[in-house]
Amino acid sequence: MEKKKKSKLKIFLIVLLILVILIVAAGTILYFIFANKEKKELEYSVKYLVDGEVYKEEMVKYDSTLELEELEKDGYIFSGWFIGDTKYDGSYGIEKDTVLEAKFEAFANYVLFDDTLGNKTKVNVQYNEVVKPIIDPTRNGYKFIGWYYNDKKFDFNTKITDNITLVAKWEKVNEKVGINTDDYFKTYIDNQINFSTNYKDNKLDINIKSVTNKVSNLIDNVIKNTNNIINRSDINNIIVKYNGNKYEINKDNVKEIVNNLFKNLTNTSSLKYEDRMLSSLYKKEITVEFVIDSNNYYLLNKSNKYNIVFNSNNIISSDYMDNNSYKSVDYIKVYDVSFNTNHNIYCKFSSTYNNQTIADVLSKNSHDEGGSGTGLNDALTNFASNPHLAKLVIKLPDGSTTELTRKQLLNVKNGGLSLIRFAKAIIKGLGISGSLTSAKHSSFDGKTLTFKVTLLDGYAFEDGFNNEYRIIISSK
Repeated sequence: MEKKKKSKLKIFLIVLLILVILIVAAGTILYFIFANKEKKELEYSVKYLVDGEVYKEEMVKYDSTLELEELEKDGYIFSGWFIGDTKYDGSYGIEKDTVLEAKFEAFANYVLFDDTLGNKTKVNVQYNEVVKPIIDPTRNGYKFIGWYYNDKKFDFNTKITDNITLVAKWEKVNEKVGINTDDYFKTYIDNQINFSTNYKDNKLDINIKSVTNKVSNLIDNVIKNTNNIINRSDINNIIVKYNGNKYEINKDNVKEIVNNLFKNLTNTSSLKYEDRMLSSLYKKEITVEFVIDSNNYYLLNKSNKYNIVFNSNNIISSDYMDNNSYKSVDYIKVYDVSFNTNHNIYCKFSSTYNNQTIADVLSKNSHDEGGSGTGLNDALTNFASNPHLAKLVIKLPDGSTTELTRKQLLNVKNGGLSLIRFAKAIIKGLGISGSLTSAKHSSFDGKTLTFKVTLLDGYAFEDGFNNEYRIIISSK
């Protein structure tokens, strides 16, 4: 009996559980039916964004699917509509307010560089960006002149919006020829310049030997030889450097630039350019560089640069230039006398003893038809003719001196100074007995005078000359 009661209870509990389950299921079903009915009556906002701005907006009912629009954008591929980072493909309905954002992916163009030699280089470029040129190609016997597009030289500032091909353009050039500028230097400078030269190891010492040539004579010769150089097909121009200045000489400016160069080279004096002497080039140094046409020629020798140094051999003693005028004055000029160390004054004596006769001995020109030599007056006049002489001191055998200043010498030249006033001192110094009226002419034979010359500041004697000259008086 007890067993039957337990069995009935068990069946009752099972039936009750099933009934509860059915009631809950029915309730759930009814809830979803009524809930969905309420949601289906709701509408939601859908915004479409393109590049951060609202492209369009619409209201849709709950769980509605969307018809998505395919967009186009220059230079880009449309990737789709996205909710956040998740792509929305329309496979499920909208259940809330939603923002859809259009996303695009930029696609790359390419530029193909074709060097026409079988080599092609592809470079990817983002749409509407510029492309950088690749390294210039090379080709034996040709010069690369640029990249061309549709037969026009390509401007690399152009923005790329399509795939393009750039083609290399070439210009045939001659094979380069080797040249030696040492040959030009020796031919046009060393062998042509009007001075003694010594060329060694790209350095040229120019020994100025002609004291009569002015700077302008040198310049004319330099201009001529520079023209010969610059007119060569293998030389583009000549660069000269001096004292921090740079002179570029080409076919059109040879005369102008060479003149400017030498104006600066000789600019040690207040004298006008045309009157400057070659000695003003002393110790000046310039550098000369031949600039070759590198497109068609190449340099055989090690260097195309040369130094030119001006020195004073055969013009003024280096000792004088270094230790005296070159350092102390603005300008140095050579004093060239008309006769050398010893000079005879031949005197023709008369039979009368008077002052005029003494004057003949001391001053007047004693030339006759068969004679030679000059009188003392002519000798002094010769000295007075030189504008660079400051004074003349007559040294006599007894050690005494008689001085003639520049002004007095000019008076001699102009006939305004009588040497008779110096006669007593001269006669006494020569060791001749007697007065102006009693001295014997024969007493003068073999007597000597010494002229000591003093130059104006800034002038020096030419090598081979000194500042003392011996005058020998003899009867004939």
